[in-house]
Amino acid sequence: GPRFRTRPQSLQADQGTTLTLSCDVDGNPPPDIVWIHDSTGKVVGTSVNLTLEVDPDTAGRYYCKASVMGFPEIGAEATIYLKGPPTIISHRTQFGIQGDNVRLECVAFSIPRPDHVMWTYKGNEVNSKDKDYTILEDRLPEGIKSTLVIRESQEEHFGSYNCSVINPYGSDVVEIILKPQSKYLLRF
Repeated sequence: GPRFRTRPQSLQADQGTTLTLSCDVDGNPPPDIVWIHDSTGKVVGTSVNLTLEVDPDTAGRYYCKASVMGFPEIGAEATIYLKGPPTIISHRTQFGIQGDNVRLECVAFSIPRPDHVMWTYKGNEVNSKDKDYTILEDRLPEGIKSTLVIRESQEEHFGSYNCSVINPYGSDVVEIILKPQSKYLLRF
């Protein structure tokens, strides 16, 4: 039956770059290989190597399927990521309970990963040196999640925050409004 010698690897590339995904499979007789582009569902190749010029249409996930008659099919996936400026995808209005620790999230899609994430409040940069705040960063497969934690939030902590995300291809900035939420939800 078919067995992977090497699985395809996800790659990041600039637009216009030529890339090759490889799906090296062993089997007897030699396996039939099919490459499928996830977003279109179309077969885009039938050999070990799939060579593409990277653009918005060719970026995305690819499946390599290998089969030998009479044996179970095997498959693996790889993604071609198009490099570009970050895009912030967080909710623009977030809520917290006064007196509690409040978390504001700034999630950004960014290939390559951001160099810097900056929070500002009332025109001033918020940093971890300020006793009221902690900033946590979680790497995501396709970007980053920056969480601004406000310890024991008070009335003056509610309002408009800016989150800026910067990578070598550009930046994105959004205003996230923090609104107070009642600790006790009334039931009628």
